[in-house]
Amino acid sequence: MSIGHRAIVPPLASILLLLFASVTPARNLQAISPESKQEALDQIRVLSGLLQEMPRRMKLQAIDLFESKRDYYTRAPSTDLSIIDYAYRSPEGPEFLEEMDILNRWVDPESSYHRCLMIHTSFDVPGKQVYQVLLRHPVDLDGELFRLSLWVHAQDQKHSLSALFLDPHGRKVEVPLGALTWKGWKRITVNMPASQFRRGKDNRVRSGGKFRGFLIRSHPHEEQGPVSIMVDNLLILKDMQKLMYPGAEIEDSWGEKN
Repeated sequence: MSIGHRAIVPPLASILLLLFASVTPARNLQAISPESKQEALDQIRVLSGLLQEMPRRMKLQAIDLFESKRDYYTRAPSTDLSIIDYAYRSPEGPEFLEEMDILNRWVDPESSYHRCLMIHTSFDVPGKQVYQVLLRHPVDLDGELFRLSLWVHAQDQKHSLSALFLDPHGRKVEVPLGALTWKGWKRITVNMPASQFRRGKDNRVRSGGKFRGFLIRSHPHEEQGPVSIMVDNLLILKDMQKLMYPGAEIEDSWGEKN
């Protein structure tokens, strides 16, 4: 896909400054807010700049573009309403097309954008219930997990969304993505909590982790009733520096005393 023009990519120093100044740490749930159209475009161009400046070190992985069906299942509250399906809907606008241009160039030239994942449930006791959409076969993620981004279509509710992972040792990690307090499509970018994905001193464990699904946490000040969201273009930017040559992950302890 081509959007008919070449994106303006800032120099590396500006890219890194914008990257660290504008991306909210994943641990701060209250501070996370979806990006405006201009903020989304800025973040997408930062991503493009990083991939161009460090093509061997920084890698973009499409965890799920939701174009083909994966084996998702649900863990639902006590309700009969529990639907996960694929809808022929996608975000609109130049920022989404520019992101697809990046995917076509750096991930898969055949990447398409016609479908998204639709999640539909309800909460009878808001504040006491959660809803999980989980993969039977979690997606492997190698390298150091750096930034997560996705598009979410919400209905202006106080319930919050999280992405669920396993760390290198198989322990569960929840990465908050914020409250669903807007209407329509918005893009979200968060830094991955690096301290929770460190492999420690066990050199037998490779850096990385696994994506296992999503969690919607009900809010006590929201009315009971249905919740419906759509999700698209779940991407992760990874730093592959420690995997660029054999043995690179092994910590250099030469000269250290036992």
